[in-house]
Amino acid sequence: MRTFLIFSLTAIVCFFSTNTFAQSISVTASHDTICVGNSVTFSATASGTGTPHYQWYKNSLSVGTDSTGYTTSALNNGDVIICLLSSSVGGPTIAVSSAIVMVVYHYPAVSSISGTDSVCRNATIILTNDSTGGTWSSSNTAIANVNAAGHVAGIAAGLDTITYTITNFCGTASASLAITVKTNPVVLSVVGPAHICTGTPSSLYTDSTPSGTWGNSNTAVATVDNAGNVTPLTPGNINITYALTNNCGTTTRTRAIVVSSPPVPGPITGNTTVCQSDTVHLHNPAPGGTWTSSNPNIALVTTAGGGPGGTFGLLAGIMPGTDTITYIVVNFCGSDTNTVAVTIDPLPVVYPIGGNDSLCPGASFNLTEIATGGTWASSNTSIATIDASGLLTGVANGTADITYSLTNSCGTTTQTLSVAVYCPLAVTNIELSNNITISPNPAHDVIYIGGFKPAAVRIVNMYGQLVKEASNTNNIQISELPAGIYFMQLYNAKGIVVSKQKMLKF
Repeated sequence: MRTFLIFSLTAIVCFFSTNTFAQSISVTASHDTICVGNSVTFSATASGTGTPHYQWYKNSLSVGTDSTGYTTSALNNGDVIICLLSSSVGGPTIAVSSAIVMVVYHYPAVSSISGTDSVCRNATIILTNDSTGGTWSSSNTAIANVNAAGHVAGIAAGLDTITYTITNFCGTASASLAITVKTNPVVLSVVGPAHICTGTPSSLYTDSTPSGTWGNSNTAVATVDNAGNVTPLTPGNINITYALTNNCGTTTRTRAIVVSSPPVPGPITGNTTVCQSDTVHLHNPAPGGTWTSSNPNIALVTTAGGGPGGTFGLLAGIMPGTDTITYIVVNFCGSDTNTVAVTIDPLPVVYPIGGNDSLCPGASFNLTEIATGGTWASSNTSIATIDASGLLTGVANGTADITYSLTNSCGTTTQTLSVAVYCPLAVTNIELSNNITISPNPAHDVIYIGGFKPAAVRIVNMYGQLVKEASNTNNIQISELPAGIYFMQLYNAKGIVVSKQKMLKF
């Protein structure tokens, strides 16, 4: 017999109509997990003032009257209980309780065990039961064993009882079957090497039980004669068997044997030149080998998969130079290696760009780069241009990224300098001081002015537009400004500029 459990959600809901009545409701159950037919009491508690009214529901059907409690024994698995709260009978809903989902178990029941009632020693029978979810057990494991699938193994001659038991929340039920274990042939273990090599003399396998028969799972890999002599032919896996038969059946002992040949790695193929920080694949037709590098500071090699077609090695260039890569094949019959020389080519090297990072429209100056043979470029030629010699020219207020790129057979390396082109607001009467500082820079919320308390502060953007002013303060709030590059002018009490600072807002 099979029992099906179906689960669903259980909810408790309650409603109020005005603010003078309860505004929430909670529901509890005396039990939320029961056996079928057991009684459960549900209780509702409303918060707030006034006289609340309750309506209970089971699976969306009205079941309770105007009461804080509801008791029932007619519950099924997955039933949903909810309560609705209102300010008057039949009035509008004010609050809805959370749901309670019932878990209802049926009392366990077990059908009869099916299957034969005898088994030979060292043999197996299969018992079955139509009831699901149970466990098998043996009353005497010295006579017979039973596994989770109902497979009964005879251990020794005698009588045993096999039991199938189902246990759930509501209790336990079981069915039993008496099993007789009969004697079957006794065969001792096959003795002999587990690993043999091709090209070697025959290996002798023995069994102390007389009158048995030798067998072989794959005669293409090795042969076995009536005396237990095994002759290896080709690499592979075989099972050598020794079988003995009597009236109870046949007992077989098996010896797993691996047949190997001495390893013979083939030539290493693939691209033997790799760029620094790049990878290439090497290959050897012999499967199961290991890749090594003679100098891991120059190159690294790792196994990158394999199969019947051989093994791949992933070669990674670390530093420019030469290295020796070795493929090693090892098995029971010995080891052998093959090597190949590899070359690691360098990436182009580009150094940080030298020169100023700001200028006015119409102004020009040269940027510098130690590496030769590269090319200059501007990300926005409407802001700034740069020629092949590195001459930078400001065109209009704004920012542009100036790049210097160098390319070789391994790729391209680029250095970038962000350049600001601007003309700040015209300022007369300048007496600059080197003792005035601003911090932090870059800043996000506040700029602190050190060494001087300015009478006035003016901040302009990259286009020379005034975006903020302040007076008589060392703390400038900049949180409202967009991220970007700005220029700060600090004035003394005479209206003279004493400091001009570049500021980065992030």
